Order: sequence, then C-alpha cells, then structure tokens
Amino acid sequence: MKKLDNPKLISAIDEYALFAREMILGDYNNKVLFDMVQEKGIELFGIWDAKYDGICIWNSETNKPQIYLNMEQSEERRLFTLAHELGHLFIDYEWSPNKKIESDQDKRVLSINFRDKDKASDTTEIKERIVNQFAGAFLMPKDKVEKVIADCDNKEDPECMILAVKKHFGVTYKAATNRLIMLEKIYVK
Repeated sequence: MKKLDNPKLISAIDEYALFAREMILGDYNNKVLFDMVQEKGIELFGIWDAKYDGICIWNSETNKPQIYLNMEQSEERRLFTLAHELGHLFIDYEWSPNKKIESDQDKRVLSINFRDKDKASDTTEIKERIVNQFAGAFLMPKDKVEKVIADCDNKEDPECMILAVKKHFGVTYKAATNRLIMLEKIYVK
C-alpha cells in the first residue's frame, strides 16, 4: 500500500477517525459495528453485484444515509467497506450521528466504492486514499494496534504482527498489513 505523503494529514485523519469511532462504537469492538451504525441512524442494506464493494446514498425522505454493502464479500471485507463509507460520510459530508443533511433530491449518491480487491496497483485518487486511511484508523486505532503487536511471541516477525492484528480487530489480512505499513511497524520493499 502506498502511504499518504503528508504526516500532518495522516495524523489529522487518524485523530478524526478516533473521534468518529468514539461516536459510533464507544468502548465496543468492531464486531458490533454493523449494529451500532444502525443505532446511530445509518440504514444498512445488502447488494449482490460484482462491480461494487459499497455504495453510500443520502435518502432525503428519511433524512438518513444509506450504505449498501456487497454481501458476496467476507464479513471482514464488508467491515472495511463500511468503515470506508463512514469515512466518506464524516470527511466528505461532515456527517455525524443525528446530523441532518439537506438535499433537494429524493436520493443522492454520496459515494460508490467499486470493487478493487484484484487491482494491481493502489488507487491514486486522493479522496479514496484519505478515506482508506480513515477506515484503517477507525477499525485499528494506533494505540490498540501497538498493544496487540506487543503481545506477539516474535515481535520481529511481520507475519506474527499481521495475523495478531487481523484476529484482534476482525479485519482482512490486507487491511491488517496496510495498517501496519501506515504505522511503520512493517515495511515493504
């Protein structure tokens, strides 16, 4: 994963992700994220379409965001997609629980996350890289990641760290790897 270049931007995104995590999850772990976002006013739906990972729409009738997640993906992958779409809501639309977004359209598409799991290279779109950073920080806060990897039997083994983060946070291998790269706990050649 290619890192964002600006350390101040990364720090700001991570802080905002922690703020959003506190608003959505409080002290709960990632396993309840699907339920907690609904309690906070986001409507979740499943889709079965190989083109999309997720879609976020603003429904002006209910005055709530709707997030559609691809049910053909693993729960771990849907978790990251949900956090990614939350990044769009919080960052791009300055949404927070109980905040209304005014719209003159019946349903407005806020973001579409096209399936990219087989892409050969990272996205170059800065907005997408920012919300991916948000999603990683939201699901895997730095201080908690550091505690998890401190408990690894072999702290020099990147595989041990990746698997420990994957298991603890319920994320994909790729998400755990990318977060450890972003936190400079492992390095890629």
